[in-house]
Amino acid sequence: MNLGYKFNGWVSDNNVISTDNEIELVISSDIEANFEVRDEMKKYEFISTPTSCLIRKAHLEDETEAIIPSYVTGIKMGAFKDCIKLEKITLPFIGSGDSSNTHFGYIFDAESSFENSEYVPSSLKEVIISNGCTSIDSCAFQDCSGLTSIIIPNSVTSIGKRAFWFCSGLTSITIPNSVTSIGELAFSWCSGLTSITIPNSVTSIGDYAFEACSGLTSIIIPNSVTSIEKLAFSFCSGLSIYCEVDSKPSTWDSNWKSDNLLVVWGYSIED
Repeated sequence: MNLGYKFNGWVSDNNVISTDNEIELVISSDIEANFEVRDEMKKYEFISTPTSCLIRKAHLEDETEAIIPSYVTGIKMGAFKDCIKLEKITLPFIGSGDSSNTHFGYIFDAESSFENSEYVPSSLKEVIISNGCTSIDSCAFQDCSGLTSIIIPNSVTSIGKRAFWFCSGLTSITIPNSVTSIGELAFSWCSGLTSITIPNSVTSIGDYAFEACSGLTSIIIPNSVTSIEKLAFSFCSGLSIYCEVDSKPSTWDSNWKSDNLLVVWGYSIED
């Protein structure tokens, strides 16, 4: 059965004779299978097969929330461009659903991540990424300054370069305990961030990852982090860094932070 449809039963002369998936039929029988679009897909134009489902157009012009089912495998560029009243969206991936276009604004008709701010509706504040997504790719939410909340599922293992660059509207974000790497400039210029937790699954933090996060006052670096690149914590006035390790590991860059930032070594959560 194609994705996006549900099976209603076997019909003969407009009468449902069975709802079993399989029945024995006489060759000359006039019985046929009856299907209809699932409720959650009725406001989308889509094409599907048993293993794929592509949304071509969303008819949510007056809706404030969109929920894209987890079985959707692709979204056409601009499919949501007329959904200008959206405040919240739940989706199984960022961008088109393949590796070619992984920026959030793609579904709103942005050709590149540099156009995210122009095409993502100003009304949109909350993004929920469904469990199953494995990475937040480079520039995914770049310049999405109007977003205030992004929920990352615990299936994500990496956060790419400039993934949240200039998301100045974000006030807090939870990095799940599945993420192992935070890329270069990943949260750079997220000036509205006042709280962020680095889980003990993270092993590497890229160059300038938290540059100019001027709203942060404290951050804990777990002892799982074996690599911090150049100025990962820089231009964060007022930030205190609490490190679980007793001293700077040799694998951290010598200039991993700005000189004026307070660092507490050997920190324990019980302290």
